Amino acid sequence: MYNNDHGSNMLRREAVAFKSSADIQPEWNMLDQIPFSTFLKLSFSVPELEDLLLHGGLDFYDWMYDHVTLKNEGRLKRYRRWKLDDEMYLVARCEVQSVVEVNKQRSFLTLNALNEFDLKYSGVDWRQKLETQRGTILATGLKNNANKLAKWTTQALLASADLMKLVYVSRVHPRDHFNHVILAVVGYKLREFAAQINVNTSNMWGIIKPIVDFCMKLNKGKYILVKDPSKPQVRIYEVPADAFKNDYMEEPLPKDEQVQSRAEDASGGEASAVATDVEQMEATAKA
Repeated sequence: MYNNDHGSNMLRREAVAFKSSADIQPEWNMLDQIPFSTFLKLSFSVPELEDLLLHGGLDFYDWMYDHVTLKNEGRLKRYRRWKLDDEMYLVARCEVQSVVEVNKQRSFLTLNALNEFDLKYSGVDWRQKLETQRGTILATGLKNNANKLAKWTTQALLASADLMKLVYVSRVHPRDHFNHVILAVVGYKLREFAAQINVNTSNMWGIIKPIVDFCMKLNKGKYILVKDPSKPQVRIYEVPADAFKNDYMEEPLPKDEQVQSRAEDASGGEASAVATDVEQMEATAKA
C-alpha cells in the first residue's frame, strides 16, 4: 500500500494480492513448473475428430432469451475423440446450448454469462457505457477474465460451434450476489472472436500434448495442475489422496438482505394471493 499526498487530498490505493485457486500445502510435492513462455512456442496438429455419442437435444434460439432469465435450459452433449498419437486418444464431453438458422444453414452456438467486475476497480460502468462503448467493455472484460474467456472459446471450438454469445450480467444491487439482471446479449462469430483474443487451436493442442505425456508417466496417485498466482507459470503437484475433501461452500445471503427485482415486487401481491388460496384449499381438504 502506498500514499500519494497532494496538499489536503490524499489518495490511497491498495495493492491487489492474488491468491492461488488451490491452497498450496507445504507437504505437497512439486513435480514440475512450466513457464508460459514455453507454451507460446508449442504447436501440434491432430487428425479429424470422431463423434462417439450424442446426448440431449436443442431448441432453436429464441431472441426473447436476450431479455429474460430462463429457469430451464437444454444442452446437447457431444462426446468426441481426438487421436494424439498411435497409442493415445483424448475423449471429451463438449456442449452446445442452442442452434440458429443463418442463410438457410443451421449453426450451433454457445452461451456464457460475463459478470460485471467491481466498479471500484474497473472504473467502467456497464449500465452507462454498454450501448455506446461495447468494445471498451469487452476489452475490460478480457482484462479481468482473460482465462475465463479463453476457456469458453476453447470449449466452443472443441464442440465445433459456429457462434458464441456473451451475456453481460450485473448485480441488481452491489451487495446482493444472488439476484442479477441481463444488460445485453452480444453474438460473435467464433473463429473471428478466437483470433481476436489470440486463441489458436494448434497452440492449444501443442500445450495439451506435452502435459498429457508428462502425466502418463506419473505413478498412480492424485495430482493437481495449478497456475502460480503471481508468476506466469503453472505447476504440477503430487497431493495426498484425501486432499480437497472439505471444499468451501459460500453461505447464502439472508432473505431479508436480498434485493428483489422490480418484476418480483410487482408480482408480490399476486403471489401472496395465490399462496393464500392454496392454504385455504389445503385447510378445506383437511376439514
